[in-house]
Amino acid sequence: MRRKYILGMDPGFSNGCQLAMISETGALLTTGNIFLNTKTPEKPIIILAQMLRTYNCTLIALGNGTACRETETWLSELIQNNTFSPLDVVYTIVNEDGASIYSCSSEARKEFPDLDPKYISAVSLARRVLDPLAELVKVEPKHLGVGMYQHDLPKRQLEEALDEVVTECVSFVGVDLNTASRCLLRHIAGLSDKRASRIIQYREDHGLYKSRMELKKVKGIGSKIFEQCAGFLRVEPANSTVAAEFYEDSETNRLDCTYIHPESYGVATEILKHFNLDIASIGQRHFFDYIKLKFETLDMDQFSASLSQSVETVRMIMDSLIQPLNYDLRDESVSGPVFKKGLTNFQDLKINSIVSGNVSNVTHFGCFVDIGVGTPALIHSTKTCGFTLQIGDKVEAKVISLDEGNRRIGLLMIRKI
Repeated sequence: MRRKYILGMDPGFSNGCQLAMISETGALLTTGNIFLNTKTPEKPIIILAQMLRTYNCTLIALGNGTACRETETWLSELIQNNTFSPLDVVYTIVNEDGASIYSCSSEARKEFPDLDPKYISAVSLARRVLDPLAELVKVEPKHLGVGMYQHDLPKRQLEEALDEVVTECVSFVGVDLNTASRCLLRHIAGLSDKRASRIIQYREDHGLYKSRMELKKVKGIGSKIFEQCAGFLRVEPANSTVAAEFYEDSETNRLDCTYIHPESYGVATEILKHFNLDIASIGQRHFFDYIKLKFETLDMDQFSASLSQSVETVRMIMDSLIQPLNYDLRDESVSGPVFKKGLTNFQDLKINSIVSGNVSNVTHFGCFVDIGVGTPALIHSTKTCGFTLQIGDKVEAKVISLDEGNRRIGLLMIRKI
């Protein structure tokens, strides 16, 4: 959920709910603390409403830890009563696994040296909605809650397996050079922990990067390292509203916001000249509509030969050119946060009701699904209807059994969402 202001909310009883507002780039803007069981019930409402309205924020990331259910009930009632009007506020439940441990880690202290750790957890929850990949890489694998038997695996083996997966994900998604953390940068090909730290230090000393080529000014980034990492790093404007101003600088290049490697910029420029287009039009609707139209009728073998390039290279460049600026592969995923405005109670459920939710645990006898009623529902292994389910899958299912006394819910799998 990129390019949005998000309010992280870490629920609690004795210490209250910790609040943290982050910008569309993940920067911390402000923090707060509210108590729901106070003698003046209007006070937490005023604080929360003021934070949302100040930053025109319509999305709340609520942690699933202690007091989540009570906080969700309170929050949904406020939304139903239009307390935050004219804002159309929604919330989503975020898995807290590892957030508290990260908040007390050395990595968190480096990023927030003067911030109370209790607020860092709320920041982490908000960032997990904004950019989950960039935030979850900061947490040790053993604290992620990735399955029942994760603690049976050797620590080193688990960490190596996770590192491989993260590196592969980072390679596919790409990293924004102006917002990436050290933890994320060190998963880029060619970048060690020390080089990642130097990249961030340069950013802090000289301001935001204006181009990929500026990386070569960082100590330790020579031609070979640049060749390895540049294709996975992007330099892009903070949002669409400042894009025009950002690209007025002569040092910027719209190709730096694509998946095209700098060594292929020459070929990309030749392709643009062939179609009588210019770099300044990259990312605009008429630009990639025109490229798509030409792409469909183009003889790729002949065109590639005229450029003295392989068909694969030309196809990759043109695939990149037909995508909008700030394109993210994850935007095409059918999986995403489940946004809510209200709450469903156990008593609202009936046999044959159709419900949806996230798979929260997988066992040898079935899968548990969080359907938002405070009690995990079970899809028994005999009721999965041939589907193979994993933690995090979003599913639609039918209620086939209810035991209110023992708080048990049985589901029949319908489909993946």
